[in-house]
Amino acid sequence: MIQGNLATIIPEFREKYFMFFPTKATLMGNHDYDASLGRWDREGVREKITFLEHYRDLVKGSQEIDALIIKNIIDSIIFHLRHVKPYLRPDFFVNYALESIDYLIHLLEKADDGAAKRSIVNSLVSRVNNFPVLFMQSREWLSYTTPISRNLALYLLRFFQEFLENDYRRFIYSLPLAQEFKEKLIGVIPFTIESLSKFSDFVRSLEVIPLTHPRLRRSKSFYKALFKDKYLLDYTPDKLLEVAEKKIVSLNQDLADISGGDPETYFQSLVERNLIPYSPDTINTHLMQYFRNTSKNYFDFCSDTHFLPADHQPTIEWTPIYKRATSPLASYISCGPYENLKKQGVFWVCPATEPLSRQEFDERRYLYHRQIMNSLIIHELIGHHLQSARVPFLEKETYKFSSNLTYDEGFALYVEETFVSAYVTALNDQQEIDDMIFFQKKAELMRAHRVYVDVSLGTNRISLEEATRYFFDKNALPYETAKAECEKYYLNPGVASSYLIGKLELMELSRYLKEKFIDRFSLPLFHQGLVNYGSIPIPLIKRSMIEKLFFAENVIY
Repeated sequence: MIQGNLATIIPEFREKYFMFFPTKATLMGNHDYDASLGRWDREGVREKITFLEHYRDLVKGSQEIDALIIKNIIDSIIFHLRHVKPYLRPDFFVNYALESIDYLIHLLEKADDGAAKRSIVNSLVSRVNNFPVLFMQSREWLSYTTPISRNLALYLLRFFQEFLENDYRRFIYSLPLAQEFKEKLIGVIPFTIESLSKFSDFVRSLEVIPLTHPRLRRSKSFYKALFKDKYLLDYTPDKLLEVAEKKIVSLNQDLADISGGDPETYFQSLVERNLIPYSPDTINTHLMQYFRNTSKNYFDFCSDTHFLPADHQPTIEWTPIYKRATSPLASYISCGPYENLKKQGVFWVCPATEPLSRQEFDERRYLYHRQIMNSLIIHELIGHHLQSARVPFLEKETYKFSSNLTYDEGFALYVEETFVSAYVTALNDQQEIDDMIFFQKKAELMRAHRVYVDVSLGTNRISLEEATRYFFDKNALPYETAKAECEKYYLNPGVASSYLIGKLELMELSRYLKEKFIDRFSLPLFHQGLVNYGSIPIPLIKRSMIEKLFFAENVIY
């Protein structure tokens, strides 16, 4: 039995959650804690866990969906704090310091209210002034590091420091800000560079241990507990690898069928057929024009066919200079569910460096063809945007601040396949149809390879070198890119697997509902239902949909 009134517990928990995790509050659009970085010393971590355990006790025993969502949020964070222990890594503290800084800068670019701009400027200054305190707290935890964590931390520190030294002034002066705001933001440069430099020196002083060190061994039950606590799904490492292997076999067969038995040659010809026009000084013109035109076509298709509710497109802009090193291709920045300073998501596309020589263009041709751009638009805009754009308008409070990766990334990957399957029926060019389907399956194959690397590397079945070689061989990536990807998967266990597993769970949910409620099921209605659950665990979406279909005429959301 729940201890207290759930209607009271939920807003209390939300506000305290924002207080303990202020950077998450910023990204969700709650700006009450923008000036804070919170506490990440030992006492601070203990306070977080005590707060979480208290609210878990309050909702324990309740089977109401709201209570189960709160419990899932709590279990996810506690698992991360107790078993992943990110605060034992220097890259965590760098990421945490910089997390949401780019979002605040983006708001600063968009805000048109003087009071709002003043508040954001003060928050940015306070955040960076708190860097030394945060970095000092890290010293309570950090006595060693891995090559991966050290290199990532140093890379991020170096990038931000170079941005401050080379581009920050020019960027700030380009903003439509009052002179007093510009001077305040410029004034933090020496202090911030000093903070970053001191932490860089500290990171270099740490003992570096290999990934095979006994301290880093994860228990056999690690992935099973991770999937249970974070995603409410029952997967062991062996089951995850089995699912990935089956999908790899199936997708390879599909690619062979489309290509006439030679997927690699077909892919090379696909790239050549779909390259954007080359000119040294107009690559970016072609890129932006294609992204904007194709996005509009896809949104119109969603509206005309009711594939997904498509109220408005996000803004499509060039990736800001402060984000390009950490987002070298494209990224989507959603409008937080509590955001009042802006009401629209933004899709950032990283521009080419112009002029671009023919040789440079040929070396990067895998980035400059229509099918990869189609895939980015479908995943980021049709997937992430059309899901997140609904969240601020949801009535259930728990749906707004829950965030579950198997749904977030699983839904975007699910949309890649279902959208392509629907969209190609309106095309007349068989080559275009084959290319679009081929690339969708090739992109999904990479997600299946991610599961193999995530689980095999995370459970010490393969080394980093073996993981990198596998990912390099299977996905035709530059070796350094493959290595960086594998390192990222190791540092963030379970994240890489969430894409494919979430997608397969949604496909299974669709199949289950269609078989059980034959006449009352339709794919557009199913999709309309999915985007009205925010980002809660898929098993809870399934339970809610089944209950609503049992008791309602034609409604599954």
